[in-house]
Amino acid sequence: MRKDVPTVKYLKDNSIFADVFNYYMYGGEQVIKPDMLHEKDPTELILPFGKDGKLYPNKKYRDVLKYVTAKTDGNIAYLILGIEAQDKMHFAMPVRNMLYDSSQYANQVEEIAKKHKENIEKKIELSKNVSSGEYMSGFYRTDKLTPVITLVVYFGAEKWTAPTSVYEMLEISDSKVLKYVSDYKINLLTPESVSEKDFDKFQTELMQVLKLIKHSKDKEDLTRTVNGEEYQSVSPYSANLMSAILGFKFKFKKRKGNVNMCKAVEDMLADAKAEGIAEERERSCKAVEDMLAGAKAEGKRETAIKSLKANIPAETIVEITNLPLEEILRLAEELQNAEAK
Repeated sequence: MRKDVPTVKYLKDNSIFADVFNYYMYGGEQVIKPDMLHEKDPTELILPFGKDGKLYPNKKYRDVLKYVTAKTDGNIAYLILGIEAQDKMHFAMPVRNMLYDSSQYANQVEEIAKKHKENIEKKIELSKNVSSGEYMSGFYRTDKLTPVITLVVYFGAEKWTAPTSVYEMLEISDSKVLKYVSDYKINLLTPESVSEKDFDKFQTELMQVLKLIKHSKDKEDLTRTVNGEEYQSVSPYSANLMSAILGFKFKFKKRKGNVNMCKAVEDMLADAKAEGIAEERERSCKAVEDMLAGAKAEGKRETAIKSLKANIPAETIVEITNLPLEEILRLAEELQNAEAK
């Protein structure tokens, strides 16, 4: 199973989803509540032009997409929020997200135009009150779009080094040219970018997940991290996600339905150490076996050589030593060559 499958499922939870955006957009302030979130179809219909000039619909699927009604600055704001979960760096992420967001805006324009057309047909709106530009575009000067915000959540321990903007992907750096090129920057949340003091701004177990990933590169650092109080009782849901992301074989011992991650990591490291000792022991035994087998084979060859020097037939030597006939014949040839010299 791909690692981003469990992460997508995890992020779809409204509590986790709200926690992500409250941390990233509002510094941990609880502006977006889970009950404000509503599922939105993650399918994006892209309409690229083909070589013949025709439009060819192409479906793209976002990881998670929701719309929210939130109160910001004393006003009600409608937002469309999307998350792209990455277990590996994506080096074309700016273009990918730009395509998703532009598709959302195009869909909004299309829906607004469709609504205006229906209203005109029903005489709710009068076409004579609409300018030719508004009528042709289907988008009136009073119409407004809902903001679309896409956030990339990276579940890797290392620093994100892939491009974070379209400018970083361009071949040219001439400022005179770039001022006419529209840039697009991605919103990015990575465990590595979260400072230790900022982990407290998360309100869900996403904090434990991201923190463990951040400290997973070093065994001692990992052990120190899970000794924290926040890891003494973690839901199996989050514990299984950590196991899937990091590829660790945690041995879960549940306590009141939850998992003690400190104990799970200790057991995992103990098992890894035991496996290492067993593998080393197996390698040592194999080396001894190979050495003994080599010595035994060497003894058979010595017997074969002595027998050849005594003019014993090769077939008889095979029965004596159990060596292949080909090897006996090769030894006989070597003896003849040595005597010729």
